[in-house]
Amino acid sequence: MSVLKHLYLDDIITSFPELGPTIQDGGYSWIILIGVFLIQMTIPSILSVYGIVLGYLTENKTAEFDLWDQKIILTPMLFIAFWNLADPWSKVIVDLSSVPRIIGLIGIALISIGVLASGYLATGGVGAYLVSLSAGAVMGIGASFVLIQSQECLQKYFRIKLSIALTIRNIAISLGYIIVPSFTHLLLMQVHLKIALLLITIIFIPTILGVALLRQPISPKPSHYNLLLTIEDDSEISTKYLPDVNMGIESTENNNLENSSCNGTEQIEDTNSSFAGNNEIYTYEDSEEDIFVNSIIKSNNKWKNRIRIFLYFRFWIIILTWIGIKSFTLFFWISLPYMFITRISSSHDYVTVSIIAGFGTFLPNSITFLILQAAPQNRRLIFGIACWLGCSILIVLTYTTEYYVFMACALLGGISIGGLSVCQDLTLCDIFGPRFIHKFHKVFSTVVGISLLSLCFVRNTILCFHLVTLSLFLSGCYWIWLPIFNILKQRCIACRKSI
Repeated sequence: MSVLKHLYLDDIITSFPELGPTIQDGGYSWIILIGVFLIQMTIPSILSVYGIVLGYLTENKTAEFDLWDQKIILTPMLFIAFWNLADPWSKVIVDLSSVPRIIGLIGIALISIGVLASGYLATGGVGAYLVSLSAGAVMGIGASFVLIQSQECLQKYFRIKLSIALTIRNIAISLGYIIVPSFTHLLLMQVHLKIALLLITIIFIPTILGVALLRQPISPKPSHYNLLLTIEDDSEISTKYLPDVNMGIESTENNNLENSSCNGTEQIEDTNSSFAGNNEIYTYEDSEEDIFVNSIIKSNNKWKNRIRIFLYFRFWIIILTWIGIKSFTLFFWISLPYMFITRISSSHDYVTVSIIAGFGTFLPNSITFLILQAAPQNRRLIFGIACWLGCSILIVLTYTTEYYVFMACALLGGISIGGLSVCQDLTLCDIFGPRFIHKFHKVFSTVVGISLLSLCFVRNTILCFHLVTLSLFLSGCYWIWLPIFNILKQRCIACRKSI
């Protein structure tokens, strides 16, 4: 190329800094972060709301009380199941929409309708059975809309400082676990249960304000290079797969899956960040994946490749792990007040227990930045330890009758939930890579959602706890074994070279 001829890419907004400038992490980006903060402070804490409601019903029982006899328990269970089922489809709708506020407001409307309808479940009103089958499902779909939309906006506005933005977002989740249960208990003490459930929708006012702040980034005029730089899905560098975090990404999906017999021990791990995560200077690093290829898997029979994933051991281990995480989060928040009242005391301290658990989530959420910057094998160790901690907490909560032991378990349970939520998405990406996640996200979310939905038919609290405990224990064994095996393997290779 002549020295007088240059390729100008300065006017192109791209997700890859070596191809052109990215949207700056400043200006309206901080307004977007405030909106996401308000959204995350309310929606994830919905589970703790129903935990307080179930604790209130237990405390005011007039006869022998069984948790599974309460129709309202179906609401949080269907909520978490349909949240997972709706995630991939919500992503499609969000990608097609150019007005984030509309998607967010639709999601808030669905959540509010579900909360209002659940008032009939707690009081045995007319149509309670029909409402029990719809309230949680509607809420789960609405939550998926709002959170997917807020996540998309966050990752479009933040590139270099995305780790900081995610830390602030996770701190908002912890604040929600503290504030929302306290507000719910205050309403229950002041008014009747049904009226309180109607007034709980007040907590979504900050969510509406947060959604009102969302908007798409303003792009420059179209460029001749737009077609060249268009990738199949910008989610490959989404919030789940941070560009400024060390990741171990395998070169191809086929190689990734074929090594399942080794349980991921052949993982290739990068030691340098791809985009100079904490610096303002862009750097370039050769990638093992070509961003211009249409797909890693090229086959005339796409359905054959989609079905093929079910044959791999690693896929089912990941499914087991995510079922354990989601079900542990569900049962921990909704049954913590109930177990405290039935095993420890019938006083209002069940609200204190829930708040203590919320404080427990602060520790891992406040150090999200450090966890995301850790090496992949260190993240897997943290992830596995969090699984084992959650497993131990469920066992102790099932049988303890000591007040301070219960309080300590609530705090440690919050730490476990926070650690799992921080590590889970990046750990999945470390093992399979972003290409795999993009291709099989629908299959993955659907299997997890259906499995969570099946818990509605297990009408025994202790049995549910034992199943969740077993899944967390097996998952912890897998995630802790992977980095240990890699360390031992590297030492063996080093010994052979020295000999």
